Amino acid sequence: MKTIKTIKKIKKIKMRPMLMLLLILSLAACNQVAPPTASPVTPPAVATATSEPAATVIPAATRTSEPTTAPTATPAPPTETPTVEPTARPTLDPAALDKSTRNIKQKNLPTCVVDGVTLRIDLYRLPEVKGPTPTIIYIHGGAWMNGSKKGGYGLSVMPQLVVRGYSFIAITYRLAPEAKFPAMIEDIKCNIRFLRAHAAEYNLDPTRFGILGNSAGGHLAALAAVTDERAGFDGAGGYAEQSSRVQVAVDMYGPTDLTAPEITEKPEFKRMIQQVFGLTDSTSDLLWRASPLFQVTPDDPPTLIVHGEQDTTVPLQQSQRFYDQLKAAGVPTELILVKNAAHGLVPEGGELSPSIDEVNRRIADFFDRYLRLNR
Repeated sequence: MKTIKTIKKIKKIKMRPMLMLLLILSLAACNQVAPPTASPVTPPAVATATSEPAATVIPAATRTSEPTTAPTATPAPPTETPTVEPTARPTLDPAALDKSTRNIKQKNLPTCVVDGVTLRIDLYRLPEVKGPTPTIIYIHGGAWMNGSKKGGYGLSVMPQLVVRGYSFIAITYRLAPEAKFPAMIEDIKCNIRFLRAHAAEYNLDPTRFGILGNSAGGHLAALAAVTDERAGFDGAGGYAEQSSRVQVAVDMYGPTDLTAPEITEKPEFKRMIQQVFGLTDSTSDLLWRASPLFQVTPDDPPTLIVHGEQDTTVPLQQSQRFYDQLKAAGVPTELILVKNAAHGLVPEGGELSPSIDEVNRRIADFFDRYLRLNR
C-alpha cells in the first residue's frame, strides 16, 4: 500500500510543471493583442469650393444663386484643359485696373487707311487672358467733331469688361468738319472688318464682336448695329470680304432719329448739320439714312440703351422710340433710365439711380449674356 501511495505522489509532483506550463501558455494566448482587421482606407477628400471661383463669369441669363456650402456630389474626373476658356475671368479689382491701364494697353495700332488717313486703335486686355477672346469695340462721342479714343464714358466701362476676359478696343474715326458723314460710319465699319481679318493676329474671336458708344458714339454704335452692307457704308478702306456686323450693341444716350423736331429745331443742331453732314437744311434723305430708328430689322443684334432722364442735349424720347422700334421688330432689347442724370449721365437734381457702378455692371452683364452663351 505504501508503494502505491508513493507512486501517486511522484506522479503528482511530475505533473505540476506541465500544468504550470500549460497555464502560462493559456494566459499568454489570452493576453496576446489581436492583429488589426482589414478595413477600407478612406481617400482624402477632394477639395471643393464653397462658392464659384472669382475667375468664372456666369452669363446673366443663366445666373443662379451661388451655393453657400460645399457640394456633396463627387466631382467628375478632370478632363483635358481646353485651349479656350470663354468664361474665365482674371481676379482683378476694376478700381485697381483704372490705375494700371498702361500695362495692359497696346497703343495706336494701325488699321484701315481711308482717303490717306490711317485709322488707329488702342487694345486693352489683361496679359494672362487666353483667347480667342470676345471683343468690345468702343466709339467715343464728341458731336462727330471732337473727342478721341483716349476718353469718353466708355473707358469707365472698360475695367468691368477687361477683368471678365474681354478684349476692349477703342477706335478712331475721321471727324467733321474735315470729313463729312458718312465718313464716320464708314471708318467704324472698316475697323470692324479689319479686326475680323486680323482676328488670329490679335487673338480675337471674330464671331463675338460687341459695340459700345456714348453720345455721338452711341449714335454710330447703333447705326453700325442695325445696318449691313446693303446700307452702303462698307465701301471704304478695304477688307470687303469681311462682315462689319456685330453681335451685341450698347447705345448710351445717342440720337437715333436725326429728322425729329426735338433734334432739328435745336439751334446747335442747325449749325451741326452743315458741319457734319454738309447740308443746309434738315429735310435731306441723308439724315433719314443716318438715323438708326429707320434702319431697324428683325435680324438686328441684341441692343441695350442707356439714357439719363434729365438729358436735354439728346432728349429721352430719342432712346424711347428706338427701344420701341427694336422691341416691335422682335429684337432683344433693354432700356436703362437713369434718374437725376443729364447728358453724359452727369448728376442733376439728386443722386443717380441706378449708380454709375451699377450701370457699368449691367452693361457688362448684357455683353456676357449674349457674347458668352454662343460658346
